[in-house]
Amino acid sequence: MNESSVSNFSKILFVLLFATGNVVLICNTLEPAKTNMQSGRVAASTSLSAIVPATPTNTLYAELQQKQKELEKKEQALTAQETQLRSRTQPSSFTMRSLYALLAALLVLTSFNVYLDFRRNQNQNV
Repeated sequence: MNESSVSNFSKILFVLLFATGNVVLICNTLEPAKTNMQSGRVAASTSLSAIVPATPTNTLYAELQQKQKELEKKEQALTAQETQLRSRTQPSSFTMRSLYALLAALLVLTSFNVYLDFRRNQNQNV
């Protein structure tokens, strides 16, 4: 390769790295024991950004992202409100036990009433 092609290659590589927006540098360390890293490598990430001219697609995407964030906030607020309402309206275990005891007592009294009516009708028929 001549010097011109190497220079062009480095320019193309720089443009590609710049276009992706991320440059990742991986460096071998000389003394991995001192860095407390098992692999012996240090990875540093540098982010590059460029000003992109506003297009209808870009602005629409930005608006959609903004609306998505707003909807997520509203969803979290509704979820919190639902759990609060659910905890208020959910009957306690004491209330449920009391209800079951009352129903059982009514069943026993109704059964006793039917038994007494049956016996009274038998005594009147005899």
